[in-house]
Amino acid sequence: MKTKRLFVFDTLGEACRLWRAHVRLILIIALTLSTVEVLQTIIVQLGGEAWWAQILGKALLGVASFILDAVKNAALIYAIINPGPLRWPEIRNSINRFGARLVGVHLLIGIIGGLAIAAVSCCVAYFGIFESSKVVTLLSIALAIMWLIFLKYALADPLVVNENFFAMDALRRSWQMTRSHVTYVAANYIVVGSVFALAGFAYQYCLPQNWSALLIAGIYSLAVNALALVWITLAWCMYQRIKEADALPEPQSSLTP
Repeated sequence: MKTKRLFVFDTLGEACRLWRAHVRLILIIALTLSTVEVLQTIIVQLGGEAWWAQILGKALLGVASFILDAVKNAALIYAIINPGPLRWPEIRNSINRFGARLVGVHLLIGIIGGLAIAAVSCCVAYFGIFESSKVVTLLSIALAIMWLIFLKYALADPLVVNENFFAMDALRRSWQMTRSHVTYVAANYIVVGSVFALAGFAYQYCLPQNWSALLIAGIYSLAVNALALVWITLAWCMYQRIKEADALPEPQSSLTP
């Protein structure tokens, strides 16, 4: 089926416009995420070199990030669908309604990706491929599979919130919608991902090593978390543009009125 041509930088521009339009909610979400990260840092510093502090800090950040990832997506996508003044009761209702489903979506994506990597690892063990060059090749294949999974399921979150899909149905529908648009989704991811890869690299070297740097790291974390929410607006824009590109024209009746 012939579809409308999609342009990457038009999509990125629209994603940035949506980000600016919802900057108040984005800052609230980013502040929540940064607070969790600062708490994790405080726990690690209080524990010093104790193993329990390292484990507790990482566990706190991991569990909280996993849950908050679904919460922020439900809140921000709802706000995008319903522009205007923030209506907290409706946003809470969206979180209550779709938060668990989005957790399920992200969990399923992780399971599918994990199974793909496990399959490649089993091939390594079964065939006894332990030479460094071959291991690197298989790891590259595993990463390529994970990359493909993220591309194919890029539209799952908007589908859950906007079309009331359950987790498995959203993944299936996202796979179908991206069938003819993998290059388009990949190009968007590459452009935005390159920017955030550099930001993430810098962030690793800006983590506080002492109490005097804690405030600076907190502010930097707030900025990174706020800017990272452009991934959600990007997912929404790709979803909208692919949906419009694939929309069939209304059939015209051959019967005369």
